[in-house]
Amino acid sequence: MKLKESSELIDEVVVVGYASQKKVNLSGSVASVNMDDISEKRPITNLSSGLAGMAAGVSVTSSSNKPGEDNTSIMIRGQGTLNSSSPLVIIDGVESNINTVAPQDVESMTVLKDAASASIYGSRAANGVILITTKKGKSGKINIDYTGYAAIQSIGHTIDAVTNYADYMSLKNEAAKNSNRAGQYDPQMIEDWRADNGRNPLLYPNTDWVDEVFKSALATNHNLSLSGGSEKVTFYTSFGYNDNPGVMENSGYQRYSFRSNVEAKPLKWLTLGMKLGGYLSNREIGSGQISNVFTYGSAGTPGIVYRAPDGRYGGAQALGEDIQLDNPLVYLNSRDGNYKRRNFRSTFNGAITPLEGLTITGSYTYELTDDDNWEKPVYHDQWDFLHEQIVKHNTGRTWISNFNGKQERMFMDATIRYEDKVLNNRFSFSILAGASQELFRSYNMTAKKYDWTDESMDVINGFTGDAEASGSRSEWAMRSYFGRINLGWDDKYLVEVNLRADASSRFLKENRWGYFPSVSAAWRVDQENFMESTRGWLDAFKLRVSYGELGNNSVGNYDAVSTYNDVMYGLGQQAQLGMTISSLANGGLTWESTAITNVAVDFGTLQNRLTGTLEYFYKNTKDILISLPAPLVHGNAGIPKQNSARVRNQGFELTLN
Repeated sequence: MKLKESSELIDEVVVVGYASQKKVNLSGSVASVNMDDISEKRPITNLSSGLAGMAAGVSVTSSSNKPGEDNTSIMIRGQGTLNSSSPLVIIDGVESNINTVAPQDVESMTVLKDAASASIYGSRAANGVILITTKKGKSGKINIDYTGYAAIQSIGHTIDAVTNYADYMSLKNEAAKNSNRAGQYDPQMIEDWRADNGRNPLLYPNTDWVDEVFKSALATNHNLSLSGGSEKVTFYTSFGYNDNPGVMENSGYQRYSFRSNVEAKPLKWLTLGMKLGGYLSNREIGSGQISNVFTYGSAGTPGIVYRAPDGRYGGAQALGEDIQLDNPLVYLNSRDGNYKRRNFRSTFNGAITPLEGLTITGSYTYELTDDDNWEKPVYHDQWDFLHEQIVKHNTGRTWISNFNGKQERMFMDATIRYEDKVLNNRFSFSILAGASQELFRSYNMTAKKYDWTDESMDVINGFTGDAEASGSRSEWAMRSYFGRINLGWDDKYLVEVNLRADASSRFLKENRWGYFPSVSAAWRVDQENFMESTRGWLDAFKLRVSYGELGNNSVGNYDAVSTYNDVMYGLGQQAQLGMTISSLANGGLTWESTAITNVAVDFGTLQNRLTGTLEYFYKNTKDILISLPAPLVHGNAGIPKQNSARVRNQGFELTLN
């Protein structure tokens, strides 16, 4: 007699690299995330924020709360390198940004934490992998789903500052006296301010800069999806809108998104698919000045009017106050323009099953991201309303700046997979082989023109004056071959072997290829006959062990070769245009290498009502690509990264459900 597991645990399937497996048959460290807990129970606008607290070993931190820039930093099992420790994110089989997909559009999300589970992705998987699969339609009636929320946002913890200007001036004078210096403020002015007692806030202000700068805002998020289809064709389509005006003026963010997944099965052995998605976002220009708001707000005084009812901005009003005092609201409104981003992604895929158990797949993906930004200065005078005069005339040279950046990603892959069971279904095996190729291009152009006088943006290319322009183009490519073998006996003894070979254009020919193997094994002890007596208090028990190697090519696209810049030099009596080395080459650059060992125990008790995992991992990363100080003998030329560092990382994980 063998132990019985609940059908729910037996049938639970998780997505792994280029396939899916039953969770009970996994030998690597894999965590699946419950998407219902993210998309329906959390008021979030980006997927990375919703990942917090959803999987052991996954750390999610936020470094910015600016609307449109509130993405989080994700680390899997800590800092494993001196370069970026962000995991590889795969959306529908292709690398992408985790926040390009709406949480409501995600069907499943899986975290690959050890080398055995991640090595199928080779060089880019040294920091772990997050696999995301978007929703598909199901045959039957059309379903319409709406998810939305509205939230009132406001600043939480505020700074307690002196807001009574008479007290402020008195304290400043007292501090000066204690330092044997003359007081800054006229005593009569202090008395005038105290006598007014806030009755005329335009003439004798007592301003709390936090109240003036921050406001309450209504943020909304909406997602509408339609899905359905027939036995031959299914579809899933969604539209999203996010509006976050921000708690500071002129710092809002809006985003429109769409997704359309269509799958057709015209023949029993043929499946065709198309996935389209994208978004359009606009971030208001004032968000770029937020750091100045904190700088000058905290260093300001309560004796200025931030903005009068007629729209004018205030400055220093008391005699003795620094007339160069900055008004934070001036900074928030010192630019006109916007930051627009457009993203479009298309994937076309197909699969054929000529024989039972044999599947051949192929896909092509093209993604374009376009940044279109422009800005120009807006100058605001600052007024002393007590004496009705301008105390600070903000002016400067008029200019307009345009930035246009494009990023293209093209990805192709093909796989062949065969699986079967033999020897009375006791021996199961699966073989996967595949190849992929990726090309990434970026183009950036920045132009600034001065002395612009026409207020119409329609003539942006027609105005005259001095101009500055700069641009760059960069590209890199990767070619990969990979394979995997899964072996199982009686659903008790499980072995998995992976091998991936990557070639990166960032390295010279002799160092271009990196090879990343892994092996893992699992023993489902609960399936042994001698475990029958433990039923009731130990219903599931599995031992896992794995070892694998991963890589990292975290260098610039051209660090392995010398780069040149143009330079002017004197020859005779004339200036000549020449070239100079701007960065020295390091032809010996090669891959970072990360070796990961993982040992784990999976268990279940009380009829699997309580399940858990205890894991130990050890990561050793060597030949880390870092920038070292350049000896002065090299002059102004920079030196490229070198393989010159090592990081060790180890720890325990405990998960209870």
